[in-house]
Amino acid sequence: MDAVLGTAAYKVTQDDAEHINCLFEASSTELSDGQRAEAVEFLRRNVQVFSKGEFDIGQTDLVEHKIETPDNRSVRQALCRHL
Repeated sequence: MDAVLGTAAYKVTQDDAEHINCLFEASSTELSDGQRAEAVEFLRRNVQVFSKGEFDIGQTDLVEHKIETPDNRSVRQALCRHL
């Protein structure tokens, strides 16, 4: 299967196909047949943007933001482990 994002073709692997199926099954329970077909096509075209686990989310420098706390100082705390 080939999925296209923008102008670059992206080859959908067997692992991707399994991930698409998992995403589809979790989100398509109340869709009509036409909506289900659109959802499958959307997932195939965009499979590379969906996380497959908790550790594959990266970071970007494309977006910056500022959190304004006009009357409050920042609080720094040591990291704690959750058991």
